[in-house]
Amino acid sequence: MAEESGVEPMSMYYSFDDILSRNGVFNFIIGGRGIGKTYGAKKIAIDTYLETGKQFIYLRRYKSELRTAKTFFDDLAHLYPGYSFRVNGRIFQMKESDDPNDKEYPWHDMGYLRSLSTAQTEKSTVYNKVKWIIFDEIILEKGPTNYLPMEYEAFINFYFTVDRGNDRVTCLLLSNAVSINNPYFLAEGINDDREWCKRKKGFIVVHFPKSEEFREHINKTRFGQFISNSAYSDYAVNNQFADNQTDLVEDKPTNASYKYSLLMNNINLSVWTINRPDGMYYYVQKKQPKNKVQFTTDLENVNNECVYLERNSSILQGFRGAYNRGRMRFDSPPTRLAAIQAYKR
Repeated sequence: MAEESGVEPMSMYYSFDDILSRNGVFNFIIGGRGIGKTYGAKKIAIDTYLETGKQFIYLRRYKSELRTAKTFFDDLAHLYPGYSFRVNGRIFQMKESDDPNDKEYPWHDMGYLRSLSTAQTEKSTVYNKVKWIIFDEIILEKGPTNYLPMEYEAFINFYFTVDRGNDRVTCLLLSNAVSINNPYFLAEGINDDREWCKRKKGFIVVHFPKSEEFREHINKTRFGQFISNSAYSDYAVNNQFADNQTDLVEDKPTNASYKYSLLMNNINLSVWTINRPDGMYYYVQKKQPKNKVQFTTDLENVNNECVYLERNSSILQGFRGAYNRGRMRFDSPPTRLAAIQAYKR
């Protein structure tokens, strides 16, 4: 499981009321550790099933992560006297008796445990009673685990498999403020420069909650004092992305000349240049011109309008050289991070 405690949510814990009132479909809640994101999402799913019979999916990235869901109900079961809950394989079940061994009452399927890495093998599965998809820890911590290839596209495919174009399913996408450089935010140009963010006509809603009450509570604890003024405190308590720095972020001069666009990892960047007394500067943008010259480092993206670039091409050499000499600027931190990923390829 992720981060939640066994106590009932108080005012300092996250409330889903505001974000759900905005009627988004992909709802990203990116908050500090321990503010009750997972707890609240699970409670919504359980309440929905008990009130309406609508089911949920609890989604993780890899199949190996599913074993941690055995404790899914441990911090919530006490809120529902008269019911029993269990995780039976990859099915979440309940019965209308507080005795799990009471054979008079049958077990009912209320939800499914799934991994995104194996979702393609289950495309024929019917989820016509599912209302919620909860994707926990959608942004990865630093470590040996990697994102799936084309992960954002894989998640969109999974959503469509479940919803089948019926506008029935709502997604709760939960994470700590680990890295702004993730496939979801890079694809949609999401940054944490404001508390709320919408994309695609409100289909995507992003909330970066700032819980002053929770922060004050943690800062008063011995642990809070131990981590005070540390990078860990910035992300875990203050909800700040460690990699969302404004270094090299600068507006593109109006007289900069468009050179080309680079499509890498499904991120499209336009590259502009301008001559200065100390050399040529590159300005990298997410925004594209109307008439663009498109290159890619990914063979699957090659088409009549997109040309493949070898790793040692003069274009990429010039791109890397400008960065090495400190002559590259970006329109936002996410663009800078996307360009760095391109640089590493």
